[in-house]
Amino acid sequence: MSVLDLNALNALPKVERILALAETNAQLEKLDAEGRVAWALENLPGNYVLSSSFGIQAAVSLHLVNQIRPDIPVILTDTGYLFPETYQFIDELTDKLKLNLKVYRAAESAAWQEARYGKLWEQGVEGIENTMRSTRLSR
Repeated sequence: MSVLDLNALNALPKVERILALAETNAQLEKLDAEGRVAWALENLPGNYVLSSSFGIQAAVSLHLVNQIRPDIPVILTDTGYLFPETYQFIDELTDKLKLNLKVYRAAESAAWQEARYGKLWEQGVEGIENTMRSTRLSR
């Protein structure tokens, strides 16, 4: 498989683009999950990170990607409201898989945010997004 040039792909006329994508999909269909992740890391442009909330099924994706790219940054957004068991699970997986964990937190503690803005989760996604616009993954 050759490196996928996304700019060239997007510049193709619609029919040619569809055929090129169909060919790529046919190649990917033959691969297992590990092969597809490896293909993406080798063939798609950009810098890679893996974002995880370290939920119950996180170990699968973390292990899979870490097998292929052990130094990949793993991003955790710590809201300050995670369960103690989640923090323990984060520590356990980070140690066991030797994760390159990068933890991001708001400048204000969860308690301070709650005092200022109320319980944002009760306002739904819109309330959280409106209040947290200054906190971005681009950090």
